[in-house]
Amino acid sequence: MLLVRVVKNRAVAIVGVAAVALSLVCLERYTNDAGIASDAVVTTEPVVQSQQGARIVAPSAGETKKPELTAKNNIITEEERREMDNRRNKVMAECGKKDGNETSQRQEWRYVETIVVDDKHKLLYCGVPKVGTTNWLRVLTALQTDPARDPMKVDQSEFREKRNFRHLNSYDSAERARLLETYLKVIFVRNPYERAVSAYKCIFQKPLHQFVKKYRKKSLQYRNYVLRNYRNSNINWNVTVNDPRFNVTFDEFSRYLTDERTLVADPLAVSSKGKMNPHWAPMSELCDPCEVKYDVIGMHHTMRNDVEYVLKSIGANDLVDYPFRDPNVTRAQAPDYYKRLAPSQIDKMRRLYETDFRLFGYDPYEPPRV
Repeated sequence: MLLVRVVKNRAVAIVGVAAVALSLVCLERYTNDAGIASDAVVTTEPVVQSQQGARIVAPSAGETKKPELTAKNNIITEEERREMDNRRNKVMAECGKKDGNETSQRQEWRYVETIVVDDKHKLLYCGVPKVGTTNWLRVLTALQTDPARDPMKVDQSEFREKRNFRHLNSYDSAERARLLETYLKVIFVRNPYERAVSAYKCIFQKPLHQFVKKYRKKSLQYRNYVLRNYRNSNINWNVTVNDPRFNVTFDEFSRYLTDERTLVADPLAVSSKGKMNPHWAPMSELCDPCEVKYDVIGMHHTMRNDVEYVLKSIGANDLVDYPFRDPNVTRAQAPDYYKRLAPSQIDKMRRLYETDFRLFGYDPYEPPRV
């Protein structure tokens, strides 16, 4: 009899980005999956119970028909496991080709600073901004209580200001190694071109009145910097109000993004070390998937299935609803942003995110088009 397991004798973990706690908050509309049934599944298939509560279906001898599953259960199928294996193997194969000089001084050990540790569920979560990080932190916070809370009733201050989760850099080296070895490590990624548009919309295009006061001040600081340096340096820009004349264009944002000054020491960094702002830093720099062997690599375009995979892995898929939003909004709008860029500027963005494209299988030569 074939037994399929998610992780062998492992506690589950999710790896996260600490800098997210310092980054800007983008106000967006979300919808819960409240309408999805959460009835328990009754199946005659052999089932293996993982240490974390996930159930993995093992087909009976001679049986090829898979059990009919509802959307809310803790069963991981062999097909789901195989898909995740393929993603991990793809990343590891690409990491094997990596030039030893590819890791920059700025990138080195950044993942240690950004890992969020959830000891209750034995999770580590590497939260890449603009790939559902805020809602993952809502979900993990909601799961800290019994029974679990509604994630949309979790105030962001609980995981941003109060810092309810420890980060990996708060542990000594021996404990870090143990967590990385025994916890399930999770990262969610997104097409770099699309993610850049989402970051631009969040920080530079959203009306200022939609920011809470302290983040409004930070957004003003960012907008003034870009206007001073990438529009007309002879004008003393001082954006203080919503005015169309002060809107940062996507072209101006992309030129800031690919400027050598930004690459060496980001002027809009959220730390004093000059590390690139996490909203647009390469995902490979934030989470270093060649150093951290991620067990789950979720994709933004398959978010719903991949979220369920993680929740099943920790036995929580029937306990909480991840607050999804429609990912097709930015995806549909992206072509309009890129048609405003010169081909040479798109080439610069391609080089900036070259490692992300290679590791996660996105096509660097096909930016969103009309």
